[in-house]
Amino acid sequence: MGKLIIDITMSLDGFIAAPKDRPDEPLGEGGLRLHNWLTTDRTDVESTVLEQSAPGAIISGRRTYDNSKPWWGVGKGPAGSTPVFVVSHGVDEEGLGDGSPFMFVDGIESALEQARRPRVTRTSA
Repeated sequence: MGKLIIDITMSLDGFIAAPKDRPDEPLGEGGLRLHNWLTTDRTDVESTVLEQSAPGAIISGRRTYDNSKPWWGVGKGPAGSTPVFVVSHGVDEEGLGDGSPFMFVDGIESALEQARRPRVTRTSA
């Protein structure tokens, strides 16, 4: 069984998105600055940590999926072909596309169980 790692970018005052987050502005107005450390401000140490911590699977909520889909594109995920388990009451057939890494599951328990498997298979809610 693999390790479970929780990863999120948060400002020192507790924000994970700026005000008015929506699909065309997933991190809210001005929210991209929360992720500058990943791009323009990244140190060598941060680069090494990111390279060594490639996930075997990702668990996401439906709102994160909906807000992030415009960035990833249809059928593409945040980490290439790494499986993404989206906890949701419904499947987004339109956003899947061929070879999509997204699998929609009906609860966090199911998402965690499937994400921990050495080999994951496509399921839907």
